[in-house]
Amino acid sequence: MKQRCETEVKLRVKNLRQIKQRLRKCGFVAVIPRHFERNVIFDLPDRRLTRAGHLLRLRWARKEATLTFKGMAQRSARSKTRFELEARVPNGEALAAVFLRAGFQEVFRYEKFRTVYRRHLRRNKFERGSVMFDETPLGAYLELEGSQAWIDRTAHELGFGFAEYITASYGDLYRERCRARRWRSNEMTFRERRQR
Repeated sequence: MKQRCETEVKLRVKNLRQIKQRLRKCGFVAVIPRHFERNVIFDLPDRRLTRAGHLLRLRWARKEATLTFKGMAQRSARSKTRFELEARVPNGEALAAVFLRAGFQEVFRYEKFRTVYRRHLRRNKFERGSVMFDETPLGAYLELEGSQAWIDRTAHELGFGFAEYITASYGDLYRERCRARRWRSNEMTFRERRQR
């Protein structure tokens, strides 16, 4: 089981070719190749986890399932920091069935393709921060995780300013899109997007 505090921001990508060139130019290499992720957020019927600012997520990616609990986000003007507990689980489908039998509900599903980039410091050593390139039904985003100083420096190197920082979750971004377009959906999936 991994425990950590995670500081992150998202950045909306408008030009995919340009951002991939900038990542290479800045010395980032793909340490986890492009892969598909399927995520399900669970909560109790009274939404007590959501109301408390917590998140319980089951993710399937790269032939593995991972259970994640995130605590309430501490937001600053430029980032979001959350306590996170994470554990691999041998059978994600069985765990999802246990949650449903225990009274939890699926409250949000989302999908994305993700590539993880890191930058070498020296041979076999990487910087502490990571850049995730996410292709979602909402469009493409970079997610930067690291210290605030690392995030600010890396965002600047990649051509982004503070005004472009996004601290909202994919769920928040999707709900905002649904409200603006008067959609009703709790699935940010590629299939759902094709049906719109």
